[in-house]
Order: sequence, then structure tokens, then C-alpha cells
Amino acid sequence: MKIKHLLITNISLFTLFSGPLQAQNSSFPTIINNNNSPFQQKLIDWGFSISNCDGNVVSIRDLNTQEIACVEPNQQISSGNYVYDRVTNQIRPDTNVDSDTANVSQTNTRGASQNIEEVVTEGYVNPNPSNADPRIADVVIDFVDIYGYNNCLDALLLLYEGRNPVGDNSCLQNVKEVFGNQISRDVMLELVDIANVRATSLLPMELYPAYGIRRRVAQSVGYVYEIDVDNPEMIRLAQSSGRN
Repeated sequence: MKIKHLLITNISLFTLFSGPLQAQNSSFPTIINNNNSPFQQKLIDWGFSISNCDGNVVSIRDLNTQEIACVEPNQQISSGNYVYDRVTNQIRPDTNVDSDTANVSQTNTRGASQNIEEVVTEGYVNPNPSNADPRIADVVIDFVDIYGYNNCLDALLLLYEGRNPVGDNSCLQNVKEVFGNQISRDVMLELVDIANVRATSLLPMELYPAYGIRRRVAQSVGYVYEIDVDNPEMIRLAQSSGRN
């Protein structure tokens, strides 16, 4: 009889202590998936930190696959909704989400298969590359301040002009790794536009190149920045750049 009593007591104690433990562990566990998709891995390679799509995060949609990945905001990009365009290698605000910025984004970006000109001002339109080079998607433009922006464009202009720039400018090195020591007018236009989108949409503070750099860009490839749309000299230089 004593053994039976002890057995009943032990069963009661087991029920008493195991019940709450099972209740605590009954909620669905958080699943950590270490198998990043190719798009997520690309974002990691660029220095972004993958995050859950909750709260104030950066949500990026791949226009090619429609995959959405979320990363933590940093000094280069603030929280919000963005799209990644593989053709132009641009991460830019998602105009389908923020209708207030749709017109500005349409001015600064191009469709992958369209051959149209972008409206910059009533009297002048920026030239559009006649041929899209798919290698442009492999170029990384990584400046974070006005100093790096000016150095990047200066080096690219020298490369375009065939003047063999040298130095450890990461912007120049990234472009040379993809295109070698020579770039076409179409590629230069793409690079200028990619850099402009980065400087005006993806950094904490809107940036424009130094006046002298902007003059060289207008004279070389006929590209006019928004800040110069009312500058007659800049328009004249762009119009005389020899664009078709």
C-alpha cells in the first residue's frame, strides 16, 4: 500500500512541474533560415544586414523576380520601400508605393526596354542611351559623400576621354573591372545617371557634383542635372555636346 501511495505522489509531482513547462513551450518557435536567396546574398555582399520585414526597415523589391527582401537602414539608405533594377544597377524609391515621388522617379530613371528621352526642363531633355549594355548591372557605385562623388565622376570622365586615370578610386576600379580601360558614350550616360540617382535618392543628404564637374558632364555627354535646368550656359554646353 505504501508503494502505491508513493507512485501516485510521484505522478502528481510530475504533472505539477511538467504542465507549466509544456505550456511555456507550446508557442510556435522562431525559425531562423540561414539559406539566403541569391537576392538576399547580393544585398549581404553589398554590406546590407538582412532584417525581418517589421517596423522601420528598408524593403527592397527585385524588379526581375519580384522577390522582396528587407534590410536594416544605414547611413546610405533610410527606411522605406525601394526597388532594385538589375539593368541599371539602381536601388531607388518604389514609385508604386509612394505616389508623391512618382513623377520625380520617372524623370530620373529609365525602363529596361524603353528608348525614350527623360524630361529635365521644358526646353531641354537629357539624352537616352541608344543601346543598353547589360554589364552595367555589375557596376558598383559606392561613394558616400560629396568628396567621393566628385572624385568618382572626375575619374569616369577621364576614362571616357581616354586619358587613363590612375589611383585607388573605388568607383573607377569597379567600372574598369567591368568595362576595361574604355567606356562608350552610352555607358558614360548610364554611369552618370546611376550616380545621380544614388546621390539624390539613396543618401541621407541630397548631393550634386561640383559646378566644374557638372559643366564637364554637360559638355561631354549632354547630361544636365536638375540643379542646372535654368542655367542657360549649362543648357548651351549640353546642346553643343554632339548628341543625336
